[in-house]
Order: sequence, then structure tokens, then C-alpha cells
Amino acid sequence: MEVRLSGQPLLRAAQAQTRAAQLGVQVAKTGYWPDVTVSVGYGQDFHPGSPNWLSAGVNLSLPLFPGDRQDQDVAAAQAKAQQAQYRYDDQHLALAQQARAAFARYESYKIQLQRMDRQLLPTARNAFSATLAAYSAGRAGLDAVLRTQKDVLDYALTRLQYRRDILYWAAPMDPKIHSDHPMKDSMGMAYIPVYASSPNAKKESGLSIDPRLAQNLGVRLVAVQHRQMGHAIHTVGTVAVDENRVYSVTPRFSGWVTRLNVRAVGDPVQRGQVLAEIYSPELYSAQQEYLIARRQGGGTEGPALLAAARARLRLLGMPENQIAALARHGTAERNVTVIAPTSGVVETLHARQGGYVSPQTNLYEIANLDRVWVNVALYSHQLPWVRIGNPVRLHLPAYPGKTWVGRLSFLYPTLDPKSRTVTARLSFPNPGGNLRPGTYADATVLASPEETLAVPSSAVLRTGQRDYVMLGEGQGHFLPVQVALGVEADGWVAIDKGLKAGDRVVESAQFLLYSESQFQSVKARMLGGNTASTKSAMTGMDMGPGGQSHD
Repeated sequence: MEVRLSGQPLLRAAQAQTRAAQLGVQVAKTGYWPDVTVSVGYGQDFHPGSPNWLSAGVNLSLPLFPGDRQDQDVAAAQAKAQQAQYRYDDQHLALAQQARAAFARYESYKIQLQRMDRQLLPTARNAFSATLAAYSAGRAGLDAVLRTQKDVLDYALTRLQYRRDILYWAAPMDPKIHSDHPMKDSMGMAYIPVYASSPNAKKESGLSIDPRLAQNLGVRLVAVQHRQMGHAIHTVGTVAVDENRVYSVTPRFSGWVTRLNVRAVGDPVQRGQVLAEIYSPELYSAQQEYLIARRQGGGTEGPALLAAARARLRLLGMPENQIAALARHGTAERNVTVIAPTSGVVETLHARQGGYVSPQTNLYEIANLDRVWVNVALYSHQLPWVRIGNPVRLHLPAYPGKTWVGRLSFLYPTLDPKSRTVTARLSFPNPGGNLRPGTYADATVLASPEETLAVPSSAVLRTGQRDYVMLGEGQGHFLPVQVALGVEADGWVAIDKGLKAGDRVVESAQFLLYSESQFQSVKARMLGGNTASTKSAMTGMDMGPGGQSHD
């Protein structure tokens, strides 16, 4: 084991750093001694009788031993060398532990599989065969046969779990190095098989987190779904009465109001409700003529006089049911009732108790508010995107969280010269009556809508350069996935690329998971991709490189 570990790349690098630090110590020690200079000189005098001369000298730098300087350099170099040695020892210990653990797992699986093939499964099969023979001979019951057969199936299932599909073979010293067939590394160590669905087979990338910890962190997943998404145009407008649902109540005769049942603007009325009673000499006279015509006609409606009298009553606005009641009773009604033609609220009132009315008098205007308009302003540059029938969502400040869904029903043909906007008419159902005319509202027009994949806007992590979501892959594993975003409206954003229908993304606590994945990705690169021995800063997490794409 020691010989094989000595050739491991990480240990070689640590060993080279240690040697470099030791050389630094030697270089520092060479600067400890003083500088020594030796000089030799020779001279000749040309005067008669003068001798030649020879000189020699030795020069030493002062001070002789500058300990303050050299001692510090030597101590610093020794400290670096010691640190390098510590790093080498730690790396050696970690790799040795990994190698022993990997080999122990491999040997354990090998022993269990051999025991299953040689002992447990053959014994169970023999017991089943013997029990089946005994059952055929009448010496054993069916329950014994079923029990022994269950034992065979249980052992066979366990064996399949030991022999499940192998994803790849991983290098024992560097799990990032994979092979599609059994082999050995440069040191002669066998690659370790990594099985599918194995609890020890870690994801190559992403973040693994214990489900209990995910629950404590408040991790919530939402499904990627198809939604109608379009170019969102946000604008404001005012609720108005649907002018197609305004009804006018005007008498076709003149007379005096003898009784006014609905007396104020804004009062609600129901279809068929009596609004007022009017005495009209003209209508009273027409009733008398009709009764005389019926008596002269012998109770039949054949003569022309009776038909003319009946037609006059219709022209004066008398309903058919009142004409039939007049024929049955044979007595003219002094006061004629005015009936509400629809349900709604009174918009205008031009009658008073005892007042005089005529065909020129508009007694009531009744507005049906079951459906209302909202008039909003659109700028001219937004018009090319807008089409009649585009879906619209409406929000009122008075009702936070409530949304009304309607359609764009009309675009006015003229431009407001002051605001330089075009008025668009939106139509909304108003069953509860909360959309009151005159109320200000916020509207979002989904121009050019089309069905596309979408996720909540809160699920997207915007880093400034790229956009990511945390994809939940099941069993507590999360993967940061880069996505291409489309239009955004009503708290949802379209996904043009990166996800598919049915994927589940994290809507809450995704920033924490993404930060952890990026931290572990950098950590993995610093360690040369060997993340098997690293643990996440969050308890219960293991990480690999993040930022993957997902198709």
C-alpha cells in the first residue's frame, strides 16, 4: 500500500513542495556566514638600492554574524518546510484512509456475493425442491412450499442487489477518473465499481442533502408547467359601466306619477320589479275603448275595431300580460305599473312622486353590472403587440391577492393628443359586484400569448451573468441548472431552454443550496476533483461540481 501511494499524483505534488521548502532552508543557512575577501599585491621600485615588495590581506564583513537577519530567514524557511511536511502527512493519511475504505467496501461486496452464490441461494433452492417433493407426496403443506419459495425469491432479490448494474469503475485514488471496464491504475490498484441506485454512488455533480435537513431548511419544490405566457404590458385604468348593458325606461304615454317605488340613484333593482305606478288619462281611455270593442264583438277578437284597440294598447307600451288581464277582468286599470326590464342598479332618475311624465321623459337608466369594462391607456409603440381577444389580468389595491381574468375587447381608433395614448377597452365578468365603476385598477395585458414552460419567478437565481434554477432530482439531490428565460408576467417566467415539463425546481431556500453548490464546486477544483473525502459546510451534505446544463 505504501509503495502504491508513493506514486499518487497528489502525494507527488505534496512531496515536491516539501523538497522545495527544504532547499529554501539550505539557501537561508548559506547566507548565515560573513563575507570573506582575500587580496595579494606585488610592487617594484626602480630607484637604485630600493627593494621590491609583496603584500597580502584578508577582509571580513562586519558584523561577523548578523544573527538578527540570518536567524529570521532560516526560521522562516524552516517553518515553511515544516508546513509542507504537515501537508504531505495529512494528504498521505487521507489517501491511505480512502484506499483502505474503498478496498474494504469492495472486499465486503465480493465476500457477500460469493457467500450468496455458494451457500445461501443453493441451500434455499434445495430446501424449496425438497419441500415441493414432500408436498407432491402428501407429506408437507402448501404453506411450507410457499415459505421456502419466498426464501428463494428473497435471496435471489438480495443477490440482484449485490449484482445490480455497474455505472462505471472509479479510480481508487481519484474518484473523478472513470472507466467503462475493469482496470488498474498506474500503481496497480484495481478500479472500484460504482453501482446504479447505490447509496454510496454519489452524483457526479450537484448537492446531496438529507431529507430531514431539507425539511428544516424549508425547501419547497414546484413543478415546471405549461402556461399561457406572452409579452406582459402593465398599465392602469378605470372600471366603467358596460354600455351594452345599460337600459332606459321611458313611458310611451303622458301622465302623473302616483307611486314611485324606486326613488334614488344607485338603488338595486331586479328584472320584473315594479318601479313606479302612473295615472295616464290617455292609456285609461285606450283601455276603455278596448273593453267596448270586446263587448261589441260578442267576446271574440275578430272585428277590425277590436284589433285596432288592441294595437293601440301595444303602441302605448302596455305589456301582453296586462292586456290579457284586462280582457279577463273587464275593468280598466286607473294606474299602470312600470316594470324593470333587467336587473342592475339605477344610474339616472328623472321622476318624482306626483310628477308629470311624457314620452320625452327618461324615467330611469338601469345598468347591469354583471359584466363591466375597464378602460386602460396603451402607448403607440405597444400597439403592434396587442390583438383583440388577448387575455388580461386585473388587480385592485383594495383586494390584494385577488385576480380577475378577462379579455381585450376593443381598441379605440383615435389617439389622445394630450397623453399620446390609445384607450383599450377590457371586458371582465363581475359576479360579486366588487368591480365598481370609477375604481382604479392595475391591468396586465398578455400580448402575443403562447403556451410555454414556466416556473415561478422566485425560483430563478439571477447571478448577473447567467440564470439558474435548483433542480430537484429526488432522494435529496439538487442540481444547479442554467436556464434561458423568456417573458415574465404575474409572478411566472417562461423557460426557453434548460428544463422540461414535469421537472421539479426549488422555490424556497434555493439561494442557500446554490451557494453551497458553488462553494463545493470550487473546493472540488482546488482538490483536483477528488470530492469523495470532502464534506459540505452544511451538515449532511456532499457536493460535486455544480452549474450543469439539463436537457
